[in-house]
Amino acid sequence: MVLSLIGAMFAPRPDRVAAELIRVCKPGGRIIMANWTPAGFVGQMFKVHAAHVPPPPLMAPPVAWGREETVRERPRDGIAELRLARRMYPFKYPFPPPEVVAFFGTYYGPTNRAFAALDPGGQAAPRRDLEQLWSERNLAGGGATHVESEYLEVVATKTAARRAARTKAGLEPALLRARGGRPRRHPAREASLHSLGLEPVLDRLRVRPAPGRLAIVREGPLEHVGLERTAPDESPVGFAHSRRVEADHTAASS
Repeated sequence: MVLSLIGAMFAPRPDRVAAELIRVCKPGGRIIMANWTPAGFVGQMFKVHAAHVPPPPLMAPPVAWGREETVRERPRDGIAELRLARRMYPFKYPFPPPEVVAFFGTYYGPTNRAFAALDPGGQAAPRRDLEQLWSERNLAGGGATHVESEYLEVVATKTAARRAARTKAGLEPALLRARGGRPRRHPAREASLHSLGLEPVLDRLRVRPAPGRLAIVREGPLEHVGLERTAPDESPVGFAHSRRVEADHTAASS
C-alpha cells in the first residue's frame, strides 16, 4: 500500500508524482490519497493566499489533485481500478477564528509562507480575509472554532498485468527465487549455453530448488555455471555444477 494524506498533492511536477506512486506500488497493491478540493474550505483558503501572494507561475495548483477529472487522467496507465469519494475533514480548535488564523500563520506551511512573503503591513489584508473566511464557515460558538473541509479520497488499485507478463515470458522463476524457489533465468546467457549444447544442465538448474542465485563465471573459453550458496555449509560457486558444465563443454569442444 502507498499512502499520501494531504502530502503528494503539494509536490511539483504532478505527472512525475503519479508515475512514482504507481512505480513503488507492488502489482495488485493500492494507492490511497487524500487531497483538498478546490471548492472545499482549504481550497478557498488557498484562494485567499493566492489573491495576496501569487503562486509560482510554472507550478500546477495543488488542489488540482482534488478534481475528479484530473485524478482520472493522471494515474491512468497501470491502474486497474480507481475509486473516488468526497469526504469531510473537521478542524476543531478551542479558540476563536482570529486566533486560529494566527495559529495557522505560525504552524501551517502554506499560510506561514504566504505571511512570510509580506511585510508586517502587507500581512493585515490576508489576515483579515482569512479571519472572515474562518468566521463564515465556523459551526461552533462560545469562543471555539469548528470548520469542515472537503477532500477527495482516492483509492487506486495497480494492475497485476506485470506479473502476468513475466509468467507469459517465462520469467516466473525470478519471482520464485525471491521466495527460496528456482533461480533467476538469464535469457542472453542461456542462449550462449544452448549454443554449447548444455541444455541438460540448464534443465537441471531450472527444476532444482536453490537458496542462492544463478552465477556464471567466464574463465578463458569456458563458462562455469553454479549456484551461489548463502548457507555456510553449502558448496561455493564452481562446485559440482561448474565441473559438470566444464566436462560437457570439453566433450562438446572435442
